[in-house]
Amino acid sequence: MSIVVAILFIFCLLLIFAAGAVMLRRHRYRLAMAAGAAGLLLVILGCIHGYRVMEEQVVSEYNSQLNDDPRDVLENRYRQAVDILRDVPFSKPDRETVMKAADLLKPFSQEQVAEKMADTCPDTEVLRAYADILKLVSAYDGHLTSWNVAENEELQEMVQKIPEDYQGTLADQIQPVRRVLLAMKAEAEKQEKLDAENQASHDRAMREGRDGRLRPGDPEERIPAVMGRPDHVHASQAGGDDIKQYMFNRNGKPVYVYTKNGVVTEIR
Repeated sequence: MSIVVAILFIFCLLLIFAAGAVMLRRHRYRLAMAAGAAGLLLVILGCIHGYRVMEEQVVSEYNSQLNDDPRDVLENRYRQAVDILRDVPFSKPDRETVMKAADLLKPFSQEQVAEKMADTCPDTEVLRAYADILKLVSAYDGHLTSWNVAENEELQEMVQKIPEDYQGTLADQIQPVRRVLLAMKAEAEKQEKLDAENQASHDRAMREGRDGRLRPGDPEERIPAVMGRPDHVHASQAGGDDIKQYMFNRNGKPVYVYTKNGVVTEIR
């Protein structure tokens, strides 16, 4: 409905209701009721006309979308997704931003679409895997650990979808992330093996009657065997010495173990 038609419609409606009000004041009730009925009818006709105009606009917009070249639409989605992923930091990715990129790449999950658009939208399978990696990493809010990587099977699966020799779109960004995650997984597996060996050594010492407690002067390697896996480890350098603080939770109370150059110095 155009502005001119809308103004004329409102003017006529006000005129009819005004005439009805005058008739009502003069006690000419039949004419007042007739004016009210005419006004109501005009409102109904106006609503019907407005609905039809809106319906025509929606149909017109829909037909316009259907006439768009699907390749242009897909290429635009691809470019937007690449631009978004390029700016997302691996250290602390924003979940909503990553989800937007993943949604833009969703049509390429169909093999037919991916093959059809491979010339102008390459590497969509790797980009989708990378978006999934960032989405999974975002759940840790910037505190991803080696244990998190080792325990998250879905994350490992996404990493495996990135070829070792990948040199495609965003390779300079994706390959370092792939290497970091593989290294973190290897570190967790190494530490798990070491923990198992230390635990076995501790159990053997206990069976032989030797004291299993930790004391200053003990090697740092004994800490996991005696205390278990730490909740947090803080490492620092002081005067050329390697200083570490191991934090454990014991019945809701923190226990700290300090080491210097690989030797336990204090337990509190």
